[in-house]
Amino acid sequence: MTLTPYRSSRFASIHKRFWMLAIINTRTISLLLLRRIRITEMVTLRTRQAKHHNETVIPPKPEESIAKNFVRQKSTVASQVNGTKRTKVENGTETIAIATSVAETPSPKKRKATPKKESGKPATAHVAEEEQLPLLSRDEVSKATTIDYPRLPFDLDEAVSHLRSVDSRFDTMLEQIELKPYQELVDGRVRELDLFRTLATSILGQQVSWLAARVIVYRFVRLFHTELPEKPDFDAIPRDSLPFPHPIDVCQSDDAFLRTAGLSGAKVKYVKDVARRFSDGRLDARKIITLNEEDCIAELVQIKGVGRWTAEMLLMFALRRGNILPVGDLGVQRGMVIFFTSNSNQLKIEEKKRKQKQAKKEDVHDSQEKVTVIEDHLTESQAQVEREIPNIDNIKDEHETGPHFSAPPTNGHTSYKIPPLPEGISPSLLKTRREGKKAKGNVYLTPPEMEALAAEWAPFRSIAVYMMWALVD
Repeated sequence: MTLTPYRSSRFASIHKRFWMLAIINTRTISLLLLRRIRITEMVTLRTRQAKHHNETVIPPKPEESIAKNFVRQKSTVASQVNGTKRTKVENGTETIAIATSVAETPSPKKRKATPKKESGKPATAHVAEEEQLPLLSRDEVSKATTIDYPRLPFDLDEAVSHLRSVDSRFDTMLEQIELKPYQELVDGRVRELDLFRTLATSILGQQVSWLAARVIVYRFVRLFHTELPEKPDFDAIPRDSLPFPHPIDVCQSDDAFLRTAGLSGAKVKYVKDVARRFSDGRLDARKIITLNEEDCIAELVQIKGVGRWTAEMLLMFALRRGNILPVGDLGVQRGMVIFFTSNSNQLKIEEKKRKQKQAKKEDVHDSQEKVTVIEDHLTESQAQVEREIPNIDNIKDEHETGPHFSAPPTNGHTSYKIPPLPEGISPSLLKTRREGKKAKGNVYLTPPEMEALAAEWAPFRSIAVYMMWALVD
């Protein structure tokens, strides 16, 4: 058969393609076989290395305990014979026996769990020790929480005279408001001071309005005094006359039980921490009243949920210390700005606060309730509403005559004194702060400015601070 040129070329093309495919397949198969061989060699090498590693026995270091050196070996069999601990380490064909005294080979200690951080505060070593402290008897705890018939640690008449002498504007202030937290101790209206109640109530009222705080405190009390009605009637049962649970009952209560009163998880921990500290003796009111201001604050801020501001409020309204200046309180800052940018005619206390004074003067001999004044101020100061006071345009600039203001006395006094402002603080600066242009840190006054302005009030700054709050609505 004779092939035509066309058929011959076609046959050659097919033959060429066949051999090309055969070559490609051969190379592919060769690569696959080579890869298989390499994988097998790698597995074999790793197996030999692992076997060699298992057969190697690392001798223990003299300074380390035997349990720590041989805990990673293949197997460990421990037995105690006649006060001696024997450890066998079996590694294939080799066996090593070591005998040591039981006292010299302590068992490996498990690492204790690190305490978790709570509310942004670092965990400290004393957290684990709190549960180990035994509780005192109920009578001892009651003595550590309550002080009968507390006394005012300073002379109130002397304090009033001092403030009147350094600034005549206090005459106008004192005519409009009563120094209730301090006068009631002078009159003997406070029968006892319960520090546990004061601290617990301040914690329960944190970050809520005073109305919500009042309800939460009532529900908390009712958990332990079920005889109280379910719905509170604060007119029939004032908050100050409510019974309060014993610290031991609070610290032994379940967290879920306390949360039924509307407490958050953080507040449950804080309240139980206060109760625990009074119950095991770490907090004692008899000791606290003997400390100076800074030592007392240092003692109180160790309590979970209690910061410097809360400690300062307790010093002012529970312990009635006379020379406290809470520089971090916005209400005090606002009141001081208003005070130092006003004259006597402009310092007006709102009507409802003045009526409270008159009503309580009439009932001064009939009032026999326990008083915890700090509760009102802890909630009121947190819920202050800023409002501009009229007559702000009457403020003089530092370039005008006179260091400050000059207003005629309106109370009949022959002398009238308004001290000059401290260096670096001008009327125009205070005017801008009063208008809402706050300083760095979103404050009306910085701590150094407050210290300078209140320097003349010492050592009775607490009395002046109480009147500063009255200027703020």
